[in-house]
Amino acid sequence: MDKYKLELNKGSSKYLQIYNFIKQLIISNEIKEHEKLPPIRKLADYMGVNNATIVKVYELLENEGYVYKIVGSGTFASNMKLKKKKSVKREGLIHFDSGNPSADMFPIEDYKKAINMALERDGSTIFDYDEGKGSKELREEISKYLRERQINTDKENIQIISGAQQGIDIVCKGLINYSDVVFVEEPTYNGALEVFKSRGAKVISIPMLDDGIDIGILKLKLEKIKPKLMYVMPNFQNPTGISYSAYKKRKLIELSEEYDFYILEDDFISDFPFDSEDNRPLKSYDNNDRVIYIKSFSKILMPGLRIGIVEIPME
Repeated sequence: MDKYKLELNKGSSKYLQIYNFIKQLIISNEIKEHEKLPPIRKLADYMGVNNATIVKVYELLENEGYVYKIVGSGTFASNMKLKKKKSVKREGLIHFDSGNPSADMFPIEDYKKAINMALERDGSTIFDYDEGKGSKELREEISKYLRERQINTDKENIQIISGAQQGIDIVCKGLINYSDVVFVEEPTYNGALEVFKSRGAKVISIPMLDDGIDIGILKLKLEKIKPKLMYVMPNFQNPTGISYSAYKKRKLIELSEEYDFYILEDDFISDFPFDSEDNRPLKSYDNNDRVIYIKSFSKILMPGLRIGIVEIPME
């Protein structure tokens, strides 16, 4: 651990100092290619910072290509820094790495008109802060949108967020304490795993089948262990692309009631039916207020706007 010794400057951001420090260790080959970096909690304790700071550092390093993660194994130094990325623009080439909509799909002129209309109508007030939950008008429109998708809610249950990652973090801060159990799909979204682990949760994975999570194994686990939360992506799961059958969606709701746990649904792409037989959100089957619903609009609106919502059942 001696190589990670760093005296932090109080005058600047801790996570950026640590990020630049570890990046330099990788560039200078003091951290060898494919060498495992320390676990989040261990490095946080060693550097005298909180776990969330190291989570942020590792995410930034991964985004920049200096490290890669293996679920269940840890974070490792990458050789991607040696490969100068080039923007490939080739007719007919489709990129699957980012999941971003094609740039030519965005109605630029319509956006311009909408912005100009807002400025003419409301002037500089559009730059003011909204209330804590977000714009009332926006939450009202989103509640209408959700009701069309068979999710019965109203604006008071909705919190505007900047994306699914923030929504997961907000829910975990409100629900998850140290040593609480969280069930997840195997495999699952790594960003969510990092949040759960940063809260000190015990993460238990349930394997996926072709029509969704393995209900048999889930029931065996539930008979022995009581989770506080279960994190799922029932439609076009990341990274498998699997969608749950209607039966499994209903069964998951039944089990959450029977064994008394909440479900955190991460819905980022159910607006596109593709070839799914049932792309209804899990929340639309929920009559017992067991599902906390996170919805990102990045894929159907504009990734750069970073707009999403979390719909939380009212007590």
